[in-house]
Amino acid sequence: MAKKLESESIEQKERENQILIDFLGNSGILTSLYSIWQEDGISHEELLYKHVFVNELPHRLHPPKPCVYFTPGGRGDGSGHWKGVDYTGKKIDPYAKELDLQPGGSMNYCQVYATYATSQSGKGKLIPGDYIQNIQKMSGFILEALNKLDSVWITNNVIKQMNAEESEYDKHKFGDITLDMIKDRLRILIFFPSEAHFFIGKRV
Repeated sequence: MAKKLESESIEQKERENQILIDFLGNSGILTSLYSIWQEDGISHEELLYKHVFVNELPHRLHPPKPCVYFTPGGRGDGSGHWKGVDYTGKKIDPYAKELDLQPGGSMNYCQVYATYATSQSGKGKLIPGDYIQNIQKMSGFILEALNKLDSVWITNNVIKQMNAEESEYDKHKFGDITLDMIKDRLRILIFFPSEAHFFIGKRV
């Protein structure tokens, strides 16, 4: 991994970080991660269709419990923020002072922070205000969960689609996206605090 870091350009590093963020924003991946972290018997299909939302949370006054949802940012560029509601009905926001899992405006792990903190496994495992260590811990939780999932399903249903949407310039310059690439990026974030800092951006 150290040799990989030495040979990486800033452009390549930024690309692989963005690939990881896009991968984790896939509803099928979030659903699969949640099903491991929650461990409450909710089926994958029930999670996907009733508990993970791509758009603004429906039924604001009586949201399903638990759930994870995406709130568009209003700029029309696809940006936005992920939040959740845990099984007690408590709202989960990674930016909120109570959790403070990531600095405001950073768009990296809010989708998995919301998913993990909404699950029963995520209670008290992350440290408010310790942004770099939270990235490292969360990367470990994600990698551990991915190793339990069906790699063929991920490759055929998620990675294949990501490659289809990748620009010809990036594919020509850097090669195809692979699951191994994503796992390597997670390992780099786990073991190198400077890379976790870079991943967060200039906000810390």
